Amino acid sequence: MSEIATRAAFEPGLLRSWRFDGGFIVATAGTALLTGLALAIRPDLFPLIFALDTWFLGYLHVMATFTKFAGDAENRTRNRFLLFGLPVLVLAASAGAWGLGGLGLLTSIYFYWQAFHYARQSLGVASAYGRKAPPLADEPVWLLHSVIYLVPLWGVLHRLSERPARFLGAEFFTVPVPPAVVVVAGAMAAASVLLWAAFRLRSATRGELAIGQTAFVVSHVAVFSVGYVLMPDLNSGWIVANIWHNLQYLAFVWLAANERYRDAVDPRAPLVSRLSRKAWLPLFLLALLALVIALYGGLTLAAPALVMLGVPMVVI
Repeated sequence: MSEIATRAAFEPGLLRSWRFDGGFIVATAGTALLTGLALAIRPDLFPLIFALDTWFLGYLHVMATFTKFAGDAENRTRNRFLLFGLPVLVLAASAGAWGLGGLGLLTSIYFYWQAFHYARQSLGVASAYGRKAPPLADEPVWLLHSVIYLVPLWGVLHRLSERPARFLGAEFFTVPVPPAVVVVAGAMAAASVLLWAAFRLRSATRGELAIGQTAFVVSHVAVFSVGYVLMPDLNSGWIVANIWHNLQYLAFVWLAANERYRDAVDPRAPLVSRLSRKAWLPLFLLALLALVIALYGGLTLAAPALVMLGVPMVVI
């Protein structure tokens, strides 16, 4: 019994395996941070990296979302509003924002929303890791939440204090942030990280460290600190976080599909279940890319005619 208890105490709490989780945590964060290093050395690479990120990660992110609730007839029926109703509402809201403030308002809304969205995804992934490991009895739940949210908040306030005039080539609407506010936010973020690290260190000395969740949170802190604080400008910093977020999302969606269909073909969802098998991972990505090319390629080709009609379709 003692041997079993010892093995349980050292349970790393991985989502799948050392190989998958190593890629999910280390490779995604490493790719994003190395991209940031490349941009810090060669800022002129931004247009190329932005295009690659948009077509091969950002648009795939959108397509991958639909595999979660449109893979079979039952899910399509249950999520009819998400498939057909919500896109219409988003289109109307985006068109309204365009009419009120043009491209600048749309990109500004996007910047503020995506920071929160990225943090929410991190919290979701950290929670998934938490369910895979024994509970940490002494660590308060609020502490993990503080680390997840305070570091991005510090980064966003830091960027706003720089008063950037443009974001992704469009006018950027900022909220004035005094330097003192950034200092306070940074101190709160640092305090939460240090306190969290102290709890994790104590867990490690007891042989109870949730390795998967701890490594993921470290990657979260590293990416947001580099992207939103250390990178020289708003655009290059944003793309560091965006690449990390997109890579992470694609891997997590594939994992969820693979586990949902138990790495087998489900006759109720033959296409998605077949593509989500471990051996078919490259085809899973290629199928998403084919959808991207068909949808976004078509919109790109139609863009000149649509713009002439007064419809900024590509941006919306």
